[in-house]
Amino acid sequence: MKIRSHRDDAPLWWTHEDNRQISFTSVRPREVFENYDAGFALGLACPGMIAGTATDPDTGIVFLRLSHARSRLWASFADDPEDQGYEVLQCGPRRLWEELEAAYQWWIKAGRPRFHRFGMTVTPHGQEAWLGTPGHIVSPVQRPAAWN
Repeated sequence: MKIRSHRDDAPLWWTHEDNRQISFTSVRPREVFENYDAGFALGLACPGMIAGTATDPDTGIVFLRLSHARSRLWASFADDPEDQGYEVLQCGPRRLWEELEAAYQWWIKAGRPRFHRFGMTVTPHGQEAWLGTPGHIVSPVQRPAAWN
């Protein structure tokens, strides 16, 4: 666990809006954030991502947001229950939503494991999270140098 002075920077929302790109997903964004066990697994698979929400005061629509402060990336999507497909705004060379969605699909394919099925091995050389047994390592979806 990081001490307060070693934690990541504050989340970045809406910086570099001129570089944003639009994509669509059929996965309801709120699904990914509502389940505690999914959130635990996604935290292991997507280190450094910060999630947050904001509500549009006029429409009541909830916007879910992701950011990765060190690499200055963000993604945002409206959680409108009326929509069949969800518009995703993303900024930066990596696509945070696609990484989170891939990790979510991994969690589903793993049988939606509860948080207590995960463990961690810590040695002087580092740490590894695992599912079920120490041999089944949970690998980050992507870990470029900018994340270190």
